[in-house]
Amino acid sequence: MSVVLGHILEALLIKDSDNVVVEGLYQSIYLVHMPFYFILSGWLFKGGQPSIKYLIKKSKHLLVPYIAWLIIFNSKAIAGFFSNLIKGDLAGEKAIFYKEHFFSQIYGGMEVHGFEMILWFPMCLFFTQQLANFILVKMNKNLIILVVVLSYILAFVNQYVLPEFHLPLALNIVCGALPLFFIGFFIKKYPLQLYQVWILVVLCLLASVVLFVDNFHLTYHMRSAQYGMPIISTFAALGGFYIVLFVSNYISQSKRIFKVLQYLGKSSMTIMYLHALILIDIYLLLIIGVLIPTLIHLILGRVNWLSKLFLGENKLPRN
Repeated sequence: MSVVLGHILEALLIKDSDNVVVEGLYQSIYLVHMPFYFILSGWLFKGGQPSIKYLIKKSKHLLVPYIAWLIIFNSKAIAGFFSNLIKGDLAGEKAIFYKEHFFSQIYGGMEVHGFEMILWFPMCLFFTQQLANFILVKMNKNLIILVVVLSYILAFVNQYVLPEFHLPLALNIVCGALPLFFIGFFIKKYPLQLYQVWILVVLCLLASVVLFVDNFHLTYHMRSAQYGMPIISTFAALGGFYIVLFVSNYISQSKRIFKVLQYLGKSSMTIMYLHALILIDIYLLLIIGVLIPTLIHLILGRVNWLSKLFLGENKLPRN
């Protein structure tokens, strides 16, 4: 929901950049929401697994739906390409157009825009998971720490020294995502004391206030390899991660609310793929941008082959 709201706020800021309330909400969300996904992925990771088995498992879960949605998004261009090919009218500007279009779709990352802009995330998550699993299987703890620190440094080199450097399928963003993944993995394995957690939470809140008042660049815009300020933004994002955990734990105590919201959680990847097709720039679309993809997710989840193709999972069990 925060991703959907973040994109709505971004659209509002393009129209009215002087709205301080929208700016404050936008910057606060972007301090937390994308790092949250990678920290959570590490938090839920069970530990090093056989590489081939893990590759196949995550390919079904992330790669197959990615390719399926990419084909759906490009169905008009694909139909136009074959129509022109059959007519023998695929030359000149048309040939250049299709060449550039399909190249950008295959390249991914920063080469795709509009409602496809979120496509950087599933590929970045996939490669981050695979690299993390490989590291945990092949390396000892000290070497893991060294690799993670090096990855963190390279991420900020990308941000400050080579801001225009972007690899296919957002591979360069793996440098920024990998440390977040291992933070999630290690804080689950070695839990923090409650006072340490609250220090992080307070830091997150203070960072948001400082950002709002003095406009420091603390936010994460991971698609464009922007990770805020070294150390400070990372700890603030971790504090935000715990805030979400606290809120989620509180919400889950209400069975009625939990019963509704659990479907949003299960539908999160479908919401990610489809919400930008629906959004324009009004707050009402936060609800529409979440509920319509959730409904589509539930429909797809009832048909096994559709569930495997677009959701990367077997169909949802019936109650």
